[in-house]
Amino acid sequence: MICIGRGFDFLHTPNLALIIGPYSPNLAVPLRKAASIIESNMKSGRIPDDGFLLLASSPYDEIGVDRARAELRARFMAKFAADVIRNEFGELSTRMTQRTSVLDWSSRQLDLIDE
Repeated sequence: MICIGRGFDFLHTPNLALIIGPYSPNLAVPLRKAASIIESNMKSGRIPDDGFLLLASSPYDEIGVDRARAELRARFMAKFAADVIRNEFGELSTRMTQRTSVLDWSSRQLDLIDE
């Protein structure tokens, strides 16, 4: 799994997810590294080669404008990450399942956004 954004505290289990925070001015670099790791692990048989999840998330504090902004950020990161993977890891991208979400900071509830 490749996670991009914030709100992935529940995934800090070793070897479960590659988490990329939205802090780099060039997110393509860590995305390439993460996709390369997944591709390499699939080819070597360390993980199943049946697919991987690209999960984008952005947190919000309040319903309304704050949540709407979080949805825009999450959608942008999801599209950006998927485009990088499709353009540079064509074969791997065919096994990608993409989900976009927002996270309510107060309840820690992760809500999927309809694509």
